[in-house]
Amino acid sequence: MTHRTPRRVLALAALALTVAATSRLDARSDSPSRAVYPSRPSALTFSHARHSETPCATCHAGASSSARARDELTPKMEVCATCHAEDASPRLSDCSGCHVSYSPEVAGAVSAPEHWRAVSPAPMILKRPTPNLSFSHSRHSKTPCASCHGGAAAPRMPLMQECASCHDGKAADATCSSCHPSSRGGPITTSFSDPMTGDTVRLTPTDHTVDWIARHGPISRTQPDACATCHVESSCSDCHQARGAKPLVVHPPNYTAIHSVAARADEANCRDCHDTQTFCGACHTRAEAVTQAPNRPPARRTFHPPGWRDADHGPAARRNIDDCASCHQERDCVSCHQGVNPHPSNFASTCATWLQANPTPCLQCHTDTSGLCR
Repeated sequence: MTHRTPRRVLALAALALTVAATSRLDARSDSPSRAVYPSRPSALTFSHARHSETPCATCHAGASSSARARDELTPKMEVCATCHAEDASPRLSDCSGCHVSYSPEVAGAVSAPEHWRAVSPAPMILKRPTPNLSFSHSRHSKTPCASCHGGAAAPRMPLMQECASCHDGKAADATCSSCHPSSRGGPITTSFSDPMTGDTVRLTPTDHTVDWIARHGPISRTQPDACATCHVESSCSDCHQARGAKPLVVHPPNYTAIHSVAARADEANCRDCHDTQTFCGACHTRAEAVTQAPNRPPARRTFHPPGWRDADHGPAARRNIDDCASCHQERDCVSCHQGVNPHPSNFASTCATWLQANPTPCLQCHTDTSGLCR
C-alpha cells in the first residue's frame, strides 16, 4: 500500500509494540514521564518501521472513535492474522517470531494455550495501565499520527512540547486540568505510583530542573498563579518547615523593615506560616515596637503609622477589636483613657444594648453599672 497522511490513530498504546521496548517509559531523556504513562512489560517483538507502508488505521482502527485515554487500542492477534498467513514473515505459526516469552522446547511438551498460561509475563496479554491523562483521539482525528507519535522508524508517545505546539491558549485550550487529572478543579495531581515497579513518580514541569529549589523564590512571588496550577498555599509552609528554611530564605532581604505593608494588605497570607496572635506580639515586644507605659509613645519603633493614636485607633478598635488584642489587653485601654471619654458622641443611644450583651468591658471603668444607660 502507498503510505499517505493517515487518520489519527493510537496515542496511548503503540509504544508497547516497538522493538525491544523498555519497561520504563522515561529511560530516555526525551521520553514522557511515567507519571503520565505508567510503565508496562514488553511481551512482543515488533517493528513499526517494517510496517511503515501500512496505514496506521489498519491496525489501530478504534483510535479514530476513541474518546478516553484508558481505551485499549493495541491490535489483537486477529488483526495481525489478516496479513501474517503462512507465506508472510514471520509466519503466524512461528510464535517466537513475535512473542518473546515463547519457548519451542517447552511448548513441544504442552499445547500452545497451556504454554501461554505457564510463562510470565503472559505473552498474549498486553494489558496497559491506565494513563493519568484525559485525552480524546476522536477530537484529534484530523491530526496526522506522526505529528504526535513521530515517524515509523522511531515511534513514541507524545511529549508535552508537542502538545503545546497546538495547545497554546489561542489555537487550542492550554488549561493544565483539561488533560491532567485534578481534584475537583483544584491543583492538578503531581504524584503517582507506578503499578509495575511500585515507585512513586512525580509530574514536574520542564523548568523544574536540578537548581529549581534555589531559584524558585522570585518566580513564586512574581508568578503565583503558575505555582497554583499544581500547589496549594500549604505546600510552601510544609516544604519550608520540613527543610528548616530560615525566614530570610522565605522573605527577601530587609523584609523586616517593610513587612508591615504586606501584613496590612493581606494578613491571611502571613497566617499561612505564622500564628499572628502570638508571633507578631512576641516579635514586636522584642523589638520594643509596642507601648511600654501608659500615655507614652513606644521607646524605639512604632507598629502604627504617625497620627494613629489621635485619628485612627478608635474606629479601628470598634471595627475589629481582635486586631488590637493581638498586642494589647483591656487594661491598656483603661490606663491610656484615664480622664478621657472613650465613647463616640452618639454612644448613649446604643449603650444599653452593649451593656446588656456584655457588662464586663463597662466594668473596666465603671464600678457600678446599675445606673448606666438610662
